[in-house]
Amino acid sequence: MISWIEAFWVALIFVALAEIGDKTRLMAMSLSARYRDALIVLTATVSAAVFWVAIGVAAGSLLAVVLPVELISKVAGILFIIFGVLTLKGKV
Repeated sequence: MISWIEAFWVALIFVALAEIGDKTRLMAMSLSARYRDALIVLTATVSAAVFWVAIGVAAGSLLAVVLPVELISKVAGILFIIFGVLTLKGKV
């Protein structure tokens, strides 16, 4: 069984690395420059991120009850590749 400390650090590191250069960061910079209110933009973007991450965590937790974790990981990896290819082609 993985300890909560290990799960916390693994999730923190992998999500932080995945978010480098993300479109959300660019949008947050643009909105902050436009509205010149960093606290409001920060609050709004963090709220949106928490909302979508909570949905992802809930979905993953529910799927883990009915499907093997290995299958979930493989499907997630395939979807990640598909979205990457679609992004490179300008379709996403």
